[in-house]
Amino acid sequence: MDHSIAGKKFFRDKGKRRKRRELLNLFKELGLSYKLLGTKYLFYIISAVLSENIEINEKLYDLASEHFNVDVNNIIKDISYAIKTCFDNPSNLELKKEIFGYSYSIRTWAVSNLTFIYNICIYISYCAQEKEYIKKN
Repeated sequence: MDHSIAGKKFFRDKGKRRKRRELLNLFKELGLSYKLLGTKYLFYIISAVLSENIEINEKLYDLASEHFNVDVNNIIKDISYAIKTCFDNPSNLELKKEIFGYSYSIRTWAVSNLTFIYNICIYISYCAQEKEYIKKN
């Protein structure tokens, strides 16, 4: 699979617009500012993972690096900063606890980049399954 175009289905597919909007709304609820480059990188990576079923590992940084034409180290730093600002923002603590549970450091409210991505993907998938279940019943 050519990962340089991964995630483009997520951005172009009309049926996925709602999911993009939901992801952006989730970011807003978590206190992630879309003005930050790290948030844009997170959005792209999470979109790619959800639409292409890409494994969550260090290669995701390469994927974003190719797409945005930015050095991998800058991708990692910018994502880390966006996550830090998310947890520094006191909004929606209950939602953060629901999504991240005990995967964050209680003292610093910090999670690793990949743990953040993983938990967001799991949360979005769970919400989608829950909505589908409610629809059927």
